[in-house]
Amino acid sequence: MLTECYLYRAQCFTRLEQPLEALEEYKKYLQMEPATKALLADSGKCALDADKLDEAEQLFLACLSIGSPSTLTADAANRPTTSTAAAGAASVAALLLRNRQQQIAHDEAAAHDESASKRGQDEWNIADDIPMASEDQTHDSYSFYNLGEVEERRGNAERATLYYGKVHPSFATPYFEQGRQEFAKEDYPMALRLFEAVAKVLPDEVSVHLWLADTYTALGINEFSLCVLTCLTKAIALPEKASTVPPALAEEMASADPDSRHLEPTLLRRGMLNVDILGDLDSALTDFSMCLAYNGRNADALLARARTLLLRNAVGDEELAVADYELVVTLPSVPQSERAHPYEILGLYYEKKKRFVEAGRLLALAVCAGAQPPLRSAYRCITHSVASAAPSITGNGEELHHRSYDARGWIPKPDATEEKSKKGASSGAAGQEVSRSAAVLPLSYSLVDSYYQELRSREPTVHRSDECSAIEKWQPVRIAIDKRREEAEAAKSNKKKKR
Repeated sequence: MLTECYLYRAQCFTRLEQPLEALEEYKKYLQMEPATKALLADSGKCALDADKLDEAEQLFLACLSIGSPSTLTADAANRPTTSTAAAGAASVAALLLRNRQQQIAHDEAAAHDESASKRGQDEWNIADDIPMASEDQTHDSYSFYNLGEVEERRGNAERATLYYGKVHPSFATPYFEQGRQEFAKEDYPMALRLFEAVAKVLPDEVSVHLWLADTYTALGINEFSLCVLTCLTKAIALPEKASTVPPALAEEMASADPDSRHLEPTLLRRGMLNVDILGDLDSALTDFSMCLAYNGRNADALLARARTLLLRNAVGDEELAVADYELVVTLPSVPQSERAHPYEILGLYYEKKKRFVEAGRLLALAVCAGAQPPLRSAYRCITHSVASAAPSITGNGEELHHRSYDARGWIPKPDATEEKSKKGASSGAAGQEVSRSAAVLPLSYSLVDSYYQELRSREPTVHRSDECSAIEKWQPVRIAIDKRREEAEAAKSNKKKKR
């Protein structure tokens, strides 16, 4: 009964987050009762939390030694070790003392040996001869993981990695699941601790590093930008494989090409981080180009690379950006609203090159997609575009007017001969009439006409040369359109009089 009190007190101190007091209670209990894996693992964790690294190491090694003597090599029998009998029956205090004395003696003997093999034995302990924990050996996985924590605190990253590598991958499954739950609950500090633990056990799994990047981003992209960059870089450098991952991770990687399913979005994400947060334009361009190497029609990567090229503005960058934008506007996957900015950039670029016809067409498309380019540039370029596209602008204005209507689906009225030839064919389809769409001028014509009226309203102000050119080119078209409208209204009024 007394011994159980020590155990209960240890558990209470653990819950009160007083690891040093809990460790003392565990020692008292283990001096009276046989040691078990669970007790040694719990007491080792208390020692680790109390920053008693040497005691924590010996307790976790004692936990590993229980039930594992058959796995030791013959050479290991002559090395300083922790026997199963001592771990089970002797007091923990005697166990720790004997192991420490043996380790010190071994270290002193190895210090006089200059050979590399003897020097390697100086760092040996029982865990080196115990294989990786199996799926059902949870206490062994727990001990290996915490031994890795011990070595990490000592600054021995290589040995810490060795211990983490002996943890069975299934040991990370509950930590990963809980991390996702904490992330969903927006408890990002706890999620970060859990994902970091999983990353130590599964350092070669892409999804773990991507979840870490998401968590750092949620904690503050500006504050943890370098941490996010590190996680994304690790994910990019790793091949995605689902052979040893926990089931929860394997489900996330169940589809797509195993060589590139995560690379495109991750490269794009790292590139955007370099542009928007870190300001490293050259690295960002490298990321976008690598992404496009996997998929040359990735619209997001094309848009991002074009924007970055314009921001860098080095020699030849503008031409490269224009090439990317020209490819983007041809992709059917890009919605109309997302084409507005590329159309605008292309239109202004061709305006600067004095290719007004192409510039006018692109700026008109930009306005249709919802962009608001500089009005003067839009009006000037669209005027040149519309006027230059009409070779008969100074001659038969009525032909131009017909063509503008036809482009919007207007069906001209057939002449008398056509009506007679089709009368017999249409007699069987009584009640059916040819549908006519509304005769509406194209948007580009409306924009140019608004610009024309704005220029004429400023007269007798002297116009610039480009404004005079716009008036000269558009005035015959405006006259032809007005004439056609008058004729249409007159014909309509005559029909009403006959009725």
